[in-house]
Amino acid sequence: MVRPPVHAAPRRRRWGWWLVAGFLFVLFAWAGLLGWDAWQARAEAETLQASAARAQEAVSARDVVTLRAEVETLSVAANGFADHTQGPQWWLAAQIPWVQDQVRPLQAAGVAVRALADEALTPLSQLEDLDALANPEFTDGRIDPFLMEPYRPTLEQVQSVLRDQIDALDAVDTSGSVAVVGEAFGDLTGQLDDLVALVDDATTLSQLLPGMLGGEGPRTYAVMLQNNAEPRASGGIPGAVIMVTIDDGRPLMGEYYSAGELNIPREPIEGATQEEIDAFGEAIALYAQDVNFTPQFPRAAQLMSEFVERETGQAPDGVVSLDPVALGYMLGDAPAQEVAGIEVSGANLAEVMLNRAYFEFEDPSEQDAFFAATAGALFSEVLAGGSSAVDGLARALDESRFSVWSSVPEEQSLLQPTPAGGDQLRDGVWSGVFVNDGSGSKIGYYVDVTAGAEVSMCVSDGRVAEGTLTVNATHSFDGEVAELPDYIAGVGNWVPEGDFGANFSLIVPDGYRVLSVMADGDVVGYSPAVVAGRDLVIVPVALSPGEAIEITMTVMPESPFFTLGDVFVTPGSKPVLNFVGVDSRSTDC
Repeated sequence: MVRPPVHAAPRRRRWGWWLVAGFLFVLFAWAGLLGWDAWQARAEAETLQASAARAQEAVSARDVVTLRAEVETLSVAANGFADHTQGPQWWLAAQIPWVQDQVRPLQAAGVAVRALADEALTPLSQLEDLDALANPEFTDGRIDPFLMEPYRPTLEQVQSVLRDQIDALDAVDTSGSVAVVGEAFGDLTGQLDDLVALVDDATTLSQLLPGMLGGEGPRTYAVMLQNNAEPRASGGIPGAVIMVTIDDGRPLMGEYYSAGELNIPREPIEGATQEEIDAFGEAIALYAQDVNFTPQFPRAAQLMSEFVERETGQAPDGVVSLDPVALGYMLGDAPAQEVAGIEVSGANLAEVMLNRAYFEFEDPSEQDAFFAATAGALFSEVLAGGSSAVDGLARALDESRFSVWSSVPEEQSLLQPTPAGGDQLRDGVWSGVFVNDGSGSKIGYYVDVTAGAEVSMCVSDGRVAEGTLTVNATHSFDGEVAELPDYIAGVGNWVPEGDFGANFSLIVPDGYRVLSVMADGDVVGYSPAVVAGRDLVIVPVALSPGEAIEITMTVMPESPFFTLGDVFVTPGSKPVLNFVGVDSRSTDC
């Protein structure tokens, strides 16, 4: 009997099914392993989040004992989280569309938290204390220029680690991540940003103090006293300059110069750029009182340095700027002192120097003498102020009322990006409102300026549709102009007596173009200018007592996505917030 031939096709089909089954087994095993890792990582993340928060609080409070207690727990959780977000299964997941948008932020977070725990917080916890993270204080009128030297190597190491991780996290795109992943990633970057800011400040101080405090030889600084009653972009007219020499951490007050003395001979200095003259006029190079028409303090300081050198024959090693509001903060609750029959304290210093003095002393020479006497009387109080002076200085820095420039290029490169650098055209400033008075009086004491900003975000894709900067200015004087001293009301040379006239320079955010500028709802003309690569819109403003104005600048992005920063407002005569955030609202595009 002949048997029918046996075909091999069914065997091949069985091998095909085995291959399918094997593939499914590998797929489910991969998915299971990935799911198990994700579950374990989630558990570690809960421990990590709580421990990291406590560790960061300990760093902020400079509590090394608590930090040491947290670091071990934090390190175990961080390494566990990192281990559970690495491996072949995660590499494969990172190649799959949509899945990669969830996986890659977790992997980057794993690397970052491991480095945070082992290479940043652990070295900090091994220091004897965390006093390096505090602002140094005067002790018996002196700050030791080398007091942070033992901490500097550790601070520089930690700073390098944190900056590397910040850069790595900034490079991760979370636009396609689900909300829970995006929010957790954002929380981590926020924590690292706060920590790196703290360490950056301490590291910069440790690098600057030896030289700038005279530890390597005496330094002489020109201290600009800004008068906010006559506004300038960075605060107020530099009404006077005090020369201060510091040697081995001990400052000594020297000559006092009124700004008028620095204007002789009445010839322009050479340092102003054509761009600055085009934007702010030749006065920026002609009068020491006008060097801070520019919102870039480093440039104002260089110009002031030229005026001082022309007067004294020697260029200062640096320029420091502060206003009476900042000086009042630094005096804190120090006992009041009597100067020329006027009781002066931290609480009333700004009011006395910016307003009352002009009622008491109508002659400019008497005013200058009073200001010089007040500065001399309060100098020793500030030096002996201890923690209150340090706390006041921190507040002044937060409000950009205290700025420092160094003539040493290496020091200036460290100062420039810090709050003390005073450059209001830096990257972190989204927009700005800079007030340059043209009244020729001190009526600006009564003018209050506030600002707000908002961007419209498209609901569909999150892009920016347009942005709005709103500025409100109010002339609050409600008395009789005739009863004001001429120095406050003015004599009518440029504006009527008691009126306020100024140019408001508004920074256009980087990457935006101006759609419109309006004042109280009506379209107004403006002068365009460019300073340091940033576009300015210059709007003239005139206010009589009791009047107010609202200026609105609407801008449109040239590209759909932008990072938002802060809005800076020229610090005024009163302690009000002069850095505001940018609000966002959703809109249908």
